[in-house]
Amino acid sequence: MSFLASLLNFGSKKEPVAAPKNILQPRAFHPTFFGTGWSGWRGPADGGGLLGEDERDLCSLALPYLDLSQVDLDVRLREGESYISCEEWLKRLLAEKADFVRLGPEFALAFREEPEKWPWGDKVVFFDGWTLRSPGGSRCAVCAFRRGERVFVHCFWLGSRRDADCPSALLAKRFVPRA
Repeated sequence: MSFLASLLNFGSKKEPVAAPKNILQPRAFHPTFFGTGWSGWRGPADGGGLLGEDERDLCSLALPYLDLSQVDLDVRLREGESYISCEEWLKRLLAEKADFVRLGPEFALAFREEPEKWPWGDKVVFFDGWTLRSPGGSRCAVCAFRRGERVFVHCFWLGSRRDADCPSALLAKRFVPRA
């Protein structure tokens, strides 16, 4: 049975098939991974983060797997810029890359559990698919990086600087698996 066929047989008594090296299955993620008081950011960026819709790319949440060969590492700097704030980066992603899925923290966690699948060397990669709210009320993004044999998952304040060495992991919507 192929990997994709095993996904379709979820819940059956058939033996699951290990995912190929270039396929990554998301892991359940909750903001409390970072500690007590963490949540998803709700509502507008200039609000308190407690009311409104989650600031989340629901397409990322719905992905049953990710073909790593289809991931685009994207940089949102303009000519002459060496860095911008994470907040401005996110605004540009939303405005300029609407035809892409912003991969979420569920894939950062998957890399943490399967570090051998990390394809980007020692690069810090952001998984901007879900903006988080810290216990103190700050807006944060999830990033991951590999050091040695481990992948680490961290949160990063959106008021911080972000440069070309910290791209966003995106997936063109044309590559989203169809049910």
